[in-house]
Amino acid sequence: MTTLGIPRIEFETKQNLIDILLCDRRNEIAHGRASFPSCDDVLDLHKKVLGMMEALRSVTISEIRIKGYRHNGSASANG
Repeated sequence: MTTLGIPRIEFETKQNLIDILLCDRRNEIAHGRASFPSCDDVLDLHKKVLGMMEALRSVTISEIRIKGYRHNGSASANG
């Protein structure tokens, strides 16, 4: 993200979603702990993750089109 000059702040606010809801729950299930999210929880998480992926895709494509990665100092200005 830094290389392309993509501001990370929008995605940093979703860190708990990724770390806790996605990774921790995945690990609980993978290690056989009795963690059974409801269908509604799974669908909600799916919707949020896809939204983040689409937002990142959109920002990435935009930066590539305008060649934002070529601007000097863009990486340090955005984090």
